[in-house]
Amino acid sequence: MGKGTFYHAETEEQAIQYLKENIGHAVILAGGTDLMVQVNQYNYPEETVFVGIEDIPQLQGIRITGDSIQIGSLVTAAEIAKSSVVKEYARALAMAAQESASPQVRNRATLGGNVGTASPSADMAAALIALNAEAEIVGADGVRMMKVEDIGIFVKKTCLKDTEFIRRFIVKKKQNKENSSFQKMGKRKAMTISIVNIAASVKLSEDQKKIESVRVAAGACAPTIKRLRTFEHALEGCDATETVVKGYAGMTLNDVEPITDMRATEWYRKEIVQVLAVRAVCDAIRAAEREV
Repeated sequence: MGKGTFYHAETEEQAIQYLKENIGHAVILAGGTDLMVQVNQYNYPEETVFVGIEDIPQLQGIRITGDSIQIGSLVTAAEIAKSSVVKEYARALAMAAQESASPQVRNRATLGGNVGTASPSADMAAALIALNAEAEIVGADGVRMMKVEDIGIFVKKTCLKDTEFIRRFIVKKKQNKENSSFQKMGKRKAMTISIVNIAASVKLSEDQKKIESVRVAAGACAPTIKRLRTFEHALEGCDATETVVKGYAGMTLNDVEPITDMRATEWYRKEIVQVLAVRAVCDAIRAAEREV
């Protein structure tokens, strides 16, 4: 690994202890697909302590509990993409996992890492936000719950304390006449970081003609993944048709702050966020209409 010290934690308590003993220097290591790139790219200080949590049992597995799905933070993108439970009850997350990176990376990249690195282009994190997911966070001060959308506060920066890490995610199972979708634009069809990604969750009225509620999250359009709240509010109560959704597409621009970088220009991102938002919402509507 080069510079730094590695500690392998076999329990949550052990991981917390390592974090407490090395506050300001400790870094959580799970799949490592993002962290190890940073380690190789940047000059990490010699006093850095890597705390490996990949073998902690409480952080693993996908299970249904009542009306929710619980997904351990160590569950990989590959496991999520293949999970019949996630495909059935949290479609956008399965779609996002399937479109993330390459098969090799999906076999290592974890859901907790995708959220915890706080990348504004994180595909699975955007899906969790659209699905109104919560994270169960464990640390020296105990256990607390937090909305996934509140975890990232800036590029590569979260609000988690130095002794905290994510144990699992809780996603409400979709209900009747409700579904979700994920759409992504990259420079290639595979193995690419999103230029823009959009996740949407839609609940239709009883007669399936109106949008009762909608959540839309946009990635790579601001320092953090952003809810397109103006767009959401405009759609609620409207006819569930593509024409209507397209008519409000311009409102997506009220909640994004795109930049020009090596992947795309600000102008292009503004165009694409409108296109993908319409696609995601309309695809979610079609999926919800198939529910009986």
